[in-house]
Amino acid sequence: MTNVEIKKGRESPPRLFDLTALQVQCNNQLGLSAEDTLKIVQTLYEKKAVSYPRVDTTFLPDDIYPKIPGILRGIGYGNLTGPLLEKKIPKSPKVFNNNKVTDHHAIIPTGSGGPGGGMESSVYDIIVRRFIAAFYPDCEVSNTTVLAEAAGFLFRVRGRQILSPGWRVVYGDPTQQAAPKPAAPAGEKATGNDEDDLVSTVLPSFAKGESGPTSRASKAR
Repeated sequence: MTNVEIKKGRESPPRLFDLTALQVQCNNQLGLSAEDTLKIVQTLYEKKAVSYPRVDTTFLPDDIYPKIPGILRGIGYGNLTGPLLEKKIPKSPKVFNNNKVTDHHAIIPTGSGGPGGGMESSVYDIIVRRFIAAFYPDCEVSNTTVLAEAAGFLFRVRGRQILSPGWRVVYGDPTQQAAPKPAAPAGEKATGNDEDDLVSTVLPSFAKGESGPTSRASKAR
């Protein structure tokens, strides 16, 4: 290795869903049209499994905060909600903001009622996991750039190492998940971080001056 550059960073949990973001996620993950997603989430709302779906905000009002532990207990997913319920639920301004909520808040599970199976269950699972992830800590990463020389050519590879998975445990093996898209600035539409993106390069540890076989590297320009 001729050079190793490491920069530590943090990845915030994805924002809660508004209707548009949920439709995009269900299309990406389940292949559903926007119309089909709306029909399914409307059915879930009528079953009292999720909150009102026709919303354009990704935030919750402050008066929902005291209800969060009860919702977490009611949705199941005990292996994921258990660690949250063992301590005080964090109150992040990225989740709670009265100024960003009008008549209705972001789409979340209610903690009562449930899906009827099939695609309903899949859409419900997407909503629930996004809700749970919102209360997990940031994912801590190191973004690494490695320069190496082989057969007279200079190669470069970029990737990341997960130092502390944080919210990514809600979506399975953190090493098989892509780095999230940047969060939208305040006042703009936020589509969240798509947990079904293609996997990014996850690198092992490198040290400057070490040698050995390499792969997944691209020739430096």
